[in-house]
Amino acid sequence: MKRVVPTALAALLVLGLTGGGALYTKNTVDGADRASPTELGSSLLAEKYAEDDSAGLLRGRSDSELSKLLLPAEPPYRLGPDIGRYGRDGEISGEEAGEQLKDSVAQWPRRLRVEILDTIDKLRPEGRAFRSYEHRSSEFVVDVSLTRYGADTDAETMHRGLRDGYETMELFRDGPRLDGHDEARCFFPPQGEDLVRFVGRDPSHYPDMAEHGTGLDRMLCTATRGEHHIVVEAYGLTPFPLHAVTTLLENQLDHLTSPGMAI
Repeated sequence: MKRVVPTALAALLVLGLTGGGALYTKNTVDGADRASPTELGSSLLAEKYAEDDSAGLLRGRSDSELSKLLLPAEPPYRLGPDIGRYGRDGEISGEEAGEQLKDSVAQWPRRLRVEILDTIDKLRPEGRAFRSYEHRSSEFVVDVSLTRYGADTDAETMHRGLRDGYETMELFRDGPRLDGHDEARCFFPPQGEDLVRFVGRDPSHYPDMAEHGTGLDRMLCTATRGEHHIVVEAYGLTPFPLHAVTTLLENQLDHLTSPGMAI
């Protein structure tokens, strides 16, 4: 029997490639009791891939400087589900990236949110590219965003802002470290009752989610390489393949140094 996850959780929990902050929305909890089961990697999605007649399209875009810096989607990965309204393999302007970053921290506590918004206002992102990768097992998805800034210091400032924010919020637990990339940090977002409280809801109104969680494991990572800030958000069925996700991020960081490197 194939494993299934709730539609609302698969679609709505996975928000935040906008900078790592909007991992959860009120809609996630509000819609949890109305969710219907669906496969994470559906046959319809596979048919959609098959309709693309270009191997290049299946690997991801390479028609801009930023898109070339993202890892191509090669085995054991394929292009994954759409990332909100931006599609599964997109690019936006620097101005849009700034607004997206602000949206990503909408659920942060007020004091931390004010601090990170002030930081974002002082930065000048030049553009952002993002790509969704689905593992061939269909049991986990990794969303990667790459934001370019005008200076290495700006990318580092954004990275530190996210890292420090998650470290301050005790609900976010430390994740695995990356070999050879000491600056990169990964975190596990809240689950169960902590998740319900994080989005401003009363756990007593959502007893199943508060007690059993979402049924999905999640991890987010932030890292820099020169003038680029990279955010990885991964989600999948338990048990979560931590090593596969960290390896993907390690490869992405290496790819920024030597474009052309595959997964």
